[in-house]
Amino acid sequence: MTDAEPAEHDSLLGTRIDGRYSVHREIGRGGMGVVYEGVHDDLGRSVAIKVLNLAWASDPTAVARFLREARTASSFSHGNIVDVTDLGRLPDGRPYLIMPKITGIDLAAMLTESGVQPAKRVAQLLVGVAAALDLIHAKGFVHRDIKPENLMYVVREDGSETVMLLDFGIAAAVMSNEPRLTGQGAIFGTPQFMPPEVCSGGMPDARGDVYALATVAFELITGVLPFGDDNMMRVLTEKLTSDPPTMSVASGVPFPVELEEVIGVLL
Repeated sequence: MTDAEPAEHDSLLGTRIDGRYSVHREIGRGGMGVVYEGVHDDLGRSVAIKVLNLAWASDPTAVARFLREARTASSFSHGNIVDVTDLGRLPDGRPYLIMPKITGIDLAAMLTESGVQPAKRVAQLLVGVAAALDLIHAKGFVHRDIKPENLMYVVREDGSETVMLLDFGIAAAVMSNEPRLTGQGAIFGTPQFMPPEVCSGGMPDARGDVYALATVAFELITGVLPFGDDNMMRVLTEKLTSDPPTMSVASGVPFPVELEEVIGVLL
């Protein structure tokens, strides 16, 4: 396989990686990475295998960002963060990382399938994610892309519920001497979940993750976003020029004043 081959040939299905991991099926594909379901042959354990997309294989910055994701995620030990258990390179030079296979649905899919959720349940679902973010922030990192698609709802074997924090692809060490992997003033993340200061080009910090998690809660409770326009530039402009609406105004459904105050102080 070469970098010149088209994306449709970028498949590891039916192959073995490093003589240990059998690749069974593709389970996800994004702009920079492809995720496969596989098995650790010796242990018989299901794993998720994330590989840098072939289109980015010759881009040193993309490779460095992918490797940083693996190292960042592997530096945390928390029940609501998916561990990275292995890291390596394919014969073509692309990096891959190994994670436990998590069975669940992301919160965006849960909202679509199950509808809005009571505020008490949303608090119970997100408390573990908030604790995981506390750990990340204490270590000097920010996630920078908290959104429903990066939060996986999982039912454990004992029937209890949890939400796992995924995707450290654009996480950054805010107290680090590492070279920047994003341009000065560049905007990375999802505009609907970004705080206004980042929309105007400010550097993200822990408060941005808190803002994003509060926005996730807002959407799970109401079914709408405080700034939900599909046009990125309109969202950025609205955040810089307007205060966020209350949940009651945004959804047309009345909510208790106490709940509005809790969410409102974070947005």
